[in-house]
Amino acid sequence: MPDNAVAAWVLARLLRGESVETVALEQLPEPYRAIARALLNRHERAALDVFNAELSNLAPDIAHAIRAAVLAADPQSAMPKPAPDEEIDLLDKTPLAIRKPLCLVEGHAYAATWVSIRRAVRAEKGKDGKRVEHQTPVVTESRVLCIIRDDGVLFSELDLAKFGNWQPLANLGLTVNLPIEADPHKVWSGAGVKRYLAGARPDPVVVFTRVVAVVNRFIDFERSLANQNTMAEFIACFVLASYLLDAFDVVGYLWPNGQGSSGKTTLIHLVAELGYLGLLILLGVSYASLRDLSDYGAVLCFDDAENLAGGKHNQDKVDPDKRALLLAGNRRGSTVPLKELTAHKTWRTRYVSTFCPKAFSAIQLPDPTLASRTIVVPLIRTIDDAKANVSPADHAAWPHDRNQLIDDLWAIGLAHLRELPRHAIAL
Repeated sequence: MPDNAVAAWVLARLLRGESVETVALEQLPEPYRAIARALLNRHERAALDVFNAELSNLAPDIAHAIRAAVLAADPQSAMPKPAPDEEIDLLDKTPLAIRKPLCLVEGHAYAATWVSIRRAVRAEKGKDGKRVEHQTPVVTESRVLCIIRDDGVLFSELDLAKFGNWQPLANLGLTVNLPIEADPHKVWSGAGVKRYLAGARPDPVVVFTRVVAVVNRFIDFERSLANQNTMAEFIACFVLASYLLDAFDVVGYLWPNGQGSSGKTTLIHLVAELGYLGLLILLGVSYASLRDLSDYGAVLCFDDAENLAGGKHNQDKVDPDKRALLLAGNRRGSTVPLKELTAHKTWRTRYVSTFCPKAFSAIQLPDPTLASRTIVVPLIRTIDDAKANVSPADHAAWPHDRNQLIDDLWAIGLAHLRELPRHAIAL
């Protein structure tokens, strides 16, 4: 009995319309013999169509092997060659990517958020492939990544067309490199995303006024750099700018300064509550979470910044890597290299962006280097009990709904981010 190479040669001849002795066909192994009989009895059908139809009835690996064998037996065959299992191309440059939940890429602004969904399954396929209906819907909840473009297009792996202009995530045209899910209380909510997809765009002036009111509710700026409302507007500008970070090349820092109970921690706590992905950093915060949020451009607020100062006593309190990350440059492109262990138990160097807004509270003043990029906000202990006895963590004490305010800040960032670079250049 001829081997598969001879059988493939016979099929190649039949595909080319040449004759083959019937006796030779009967000596072919299966499934070559069945394919050869079909080619002989094809009548008016095209030989290639018959050949492909026969292969479709076989297991994919067997069909692939037969096709490859026929091509090897007759390289000049008219049969189209199968696409390779893998193709490698050398790219001219690194592909464009979304690396932060709110960013500017090639003239478009993108916001990434993880929204909560509830899925009610009334019927599904069983293990045998048959439809199985549930008397009571099976309800599950999860969080999914959504990318919203400034023009109101939503990209996600789930079909969310019922909520607006939806496209599959594969149509985004950009690589999504967001290794961690941000704090659910700091990202854009599902309600805010739905409003944006429906065409709602908050008025920046109105939102700014609401942020000022929140700052005035908690912070007393008596004997500070300016009067109460001017200082509240200054803090509101810092908060709003954190959602527009990608439009700027340099970012400044805040340094609330004063004695104990002067409101320093309250101020940076409030900035962390209002700012883009804001985080209040205490000594116990891990370096891993800190570096990931820095890479996202989040607002980092460090309490008791004296521990960042020089001197062995202070340095022993803070991880040196954490100190390097917090005190790194304030210009776009500033990075710190670090070593991290991969899943294959090997070490690789990762470059973490340090370009993000930062705030520090301290009794001491910053050192000259840090002071050059910092605005010191002097504070004294307030005599206003309404401000002294309330915390920004108590959202019920806010003069405006905190969730709505955060959603509106995200919407302003997405809607206006791409307009800012030309204004920044003009300044």
